[in-house]
Formats: sequence, structure tokens, C-alpha cells
Amino acid sequence: MAAYRVLRDGSDVSGESGAERAVGFAEYLATSQLESQRLVEAALAAGLDAAVPTCPGWTVGGLLKHVGGLARGVTDYLRTGNPHPPTEAAKQSWFVSPPAGTDLVDWYAGTRAELAEAFLAADPQTAYFSFLPAESPLLFWARRNAHETAIHRADVQLAAGAEITPYEAAFARDGIAELLAFTALSLRADPGFTIAAAGSLLHVGPADCTVAPDSGGPVDLRLVGPASAVYLTLWNRTPPTDVQLAGDPALLDYWRNHARWEL
Repeated sequence: MAAYRVLRDGSDVSGESGAERAVGFAEYLATSQLESQRLVEAALAAGLDAAVPTCPGWTVGGLLKHVGGLARGVTDYLRTGNPHPPTEAAKQSWFVSPPAGTDLVDWYAGTRAELAEAFLAADPQTAYFSFLPAESPLLFWARRNAHETAIHRADVQLAAGAEITPYEAAFARDGIAELLAFTALSLRADPGFTIAAAGSLLHVGPADCTVAPDSGGPVDLRLVGPASAVYLTLWNRTPPTDVQLAGDPALLDYWRNHARWEL
């Protein structure tokens, strides 16, 4: 990697308030329900055989099986209180396809209803397995579920040829912080660099990667724009057409080629 120049850019996000607002448990659940409804509507509009352009090789039907399987997995954790990472056998059980002839949209809606019930019945003191810092494992899973559903809703809207419904700004900023923390588990670079986006600062080094609040200081790349647009750009769902890149744009290419969000 080349040596990166450092630029200072203190611009705020496109008229949005830069003040942080915490997203809580109830809001995660409500957002998950809303995003799931939007996903279903987009799936019906697209058709199950439609290709998903942002998930190469996937159809809408395959994506429904994926998000339904993830819902099964979170439901399993909430019901059992399992403190351990999932085994391969457990993951395989979550992603077993529904019986032939099953209406996939109805099946997906059913998995979401079971998950919603499991969240409401869960004990916030239970030490479920989780892999990112949070006030509680229950809050971790509520957050992870909300953003997983939200980003795949965008995928299905694109498959339907529709415009992506923008995300509420505080939710998008929260998702950016979560995404950076998720990516920090595996992203490394030598020489290191820093990226600032919607209130969060990612420092990538050769041996580790850290996330902290953005103080507005000098960075190698700052993404400036509506939080929803930055969210979609960092998730590699849209090109940065509504985002200003202040700094070295090659770093966004590096992100797109090397950032991973899988355990």
C-alpha cells in the first residue's frame, strides 16, 4: 500500500445533526419489524427468482432463506441462553431449507414472528454468546438483528429495481459504528490508515484495528454525506455518489476489497 496523505476536514453530515443519540432495545425491535415488512414487500415485487445484484449468485428466494436462517439462529440463542459460539451442526440446522412447496415469504414472516417473541421473552441478564462490545448480550443481538435485516432489505429493493428507502440518521450512524467494530475483528493493513465516517473513527494497523469516536482530527479518509448514504457505501451496497470523499479515495477501494463482516 502506498503512503497516505493526511487531510483535515471537519464537515458535518449534509445538514444532519452530528449529536449522538443512542438507539435502544425497543427501537431496535421496532426497526427490525419495519425493515422486515419492507423486505417482504420488496420480495413480492421482485419475485423469488430475481437476481440480487449486491449479493452475486443469490436470488431473492435464496436471500429469504438466508435471513430466515439467521433469524432461526438468534431465536435459538435467545431461547437456550447458549453462551458459546455456534457449532457447525447448529448453523446447519438454522439454514435447513423449508419443505418443498413452502411459500418462502410466509415462511420468512413466520421466522421473524418467532424471533420477535423470543426477544420479548428474553432475560437481559442472560450471558448469551456475542462477539462485539455491548451493554448486554441481549442488546448486542437486538442491534445485530436490526442492521442485518436493514441491509438485506436494501438488497431486495435493488433486486426489485426500486430505490432504496433511506435509513433514519441515528440508526444509520449506529450501524456504521457497528460495522466498523465488526470489520475491526479482521481488517489489517501495513502501513496503517484511519477512516472517519458519521461520528466513528477506524484506525487500521498491521497488527490490530480499533474503533473510537471521531474527534474531527486529521484522518486519511473522511466520508462526508447523509448517514444513510455513508451506511450503504460502507456496506458496499451503493457507490459513493451521495458521499464526499475527503482524503485518499483509494482507501475506499481498499475497504471494498478487504473489509469482511463474517466470523
